[in-house]
Amino acid sequence: YMEPRSFREGAHDVADSNNSNEFDLVFFYDEREQIEGFVSVGGPIVEDKLFVYGVYNFRDNETDNYTGGGQLRNEVDDDPFWGLKLDWLINDNHSLEYTGWTDEKNQVRTTDDWDEATRVVGANLGDTLIDRGGDNHILKYTGTFGDNFTVALLAGKSENNLTTAAPSDT
Repeated sequence: YMEPRSFREGAHDVADSNNSNEFDLVFFYDEREQIEGFVSVGGPIVEDKLFVYGVYNFRDNETDNYTGGGQLRNEVDDDPFWGLKLDWLINDNHSLEYTGWTDEKNQVRTTDDWDEATRVVGANLGDTLIDRGGDNHILKYTGTFGDNFTVALLAGKSENNLTTAAPSDT
């Protein structure tokens, strides 16, 4: 999947009713480029015993967002998504499953001054680090004992980051 900047049309700006040289909303110069690739594989590793399914989603996204407040925000993120599922049928009565994935996204936002009247990009105002998501792991055991008793045990660990910070904050 590829959506280059050259395939996008700019939307119209919304002028500030109190000042003809400024805007309430700025869309015309906004730009976005998105490139993604997706691969999945699955099937038995050991016939009738061990199965795998995996996905990998490569992402490379960049956005330029001009604000009505006189700022240009450039955001870049290129973290992939991956997922893995393993099923082990130990025997007819017992199985073990693993599920794992990451939705981690570490984005850098660079903010520059932008003069709405001249439409000239000025001084760098700083960077913001936006960290989201994390790694997730789940392990499940299922056992059948006799005709009337089944046990399922589930354990997991999930990391979820919600950090927004300037580099100087670290």
